[in-house]
Amino acid sequence: MPFDKRNVISYLGTQFDAFDVRGLTESSLVLACVSYYQVPDEAAAARTHEGIALVDLYRADWFDDLTCGLWDPDGLVRLLGAIVASPRFAPCLCDYVSEMDSHREKQFSACTLRFPSGDAYVSFRGTDNTIVGWKEDFNMAFEAHVPSQARAVRYLESAVSLTAGRVFVGGHSKGGNLAVYATAMCDPATHARIEAAFSHDGPGFTRETLSLPAGR
Repeated sequence: MPFDKRNVISYLGTQFDAFDVRGLTESSLVLACVSYYQVPDEAAAARTHEGIALVDLYRADWFDDLTCGLWDPDGLVRLLGAIVASPRFAPCLCDYVSEMDSHREKQFSACTLRFPSGDAYVSFRGTDNTIVGWKEDFNMAFEAHVPSQARAVRYLESAVSLTAGRVFVGGHSKGGNLAVYATAMCDPATHARIEAAFSHDGPGFTRETLSLPAGR
């Protein structure tokens, strides 16, 4: 997934207002892209609700691990540098999960970005460059309830239950599909807490999926 630096990185270099001054708006795409990073084992705090400051992930000795198996690793490193240098972004990355199941053709990853205000952005990863990831992406074209969609619902419900402030949800590519699906299919209490859901170039849904009732 190569990034258009004329858009995302130039945006990060020119927009500095905090979220309480200027709302989320187009910043959702930046936050959706954060879920692409492969958090190294050494950053164990990212897998807990305590989390790790995003700036603490920006370490040269972690660059290879952060971008392993992803499109445009050099672009992703530059993007992370631009994010952590921006005064607009100071999130804590927490509750990171990354799951691969070749038997079920599931490639799922998500993280929660928590801000000092108590608000949070739940970010779902899009398709990586693994065979399993691409198989699941294709399955979305003709199947309902692919494994990552069901997992996204469970992740979102848990993330919302741990968040005191407002909740936003988003993703790029397949992650956008997961964001919309999880928002539509989560339980009513979770759904009521979600301020907005963003799908950035996400694939659509089968007719069968669109006919399903919302919630569970």
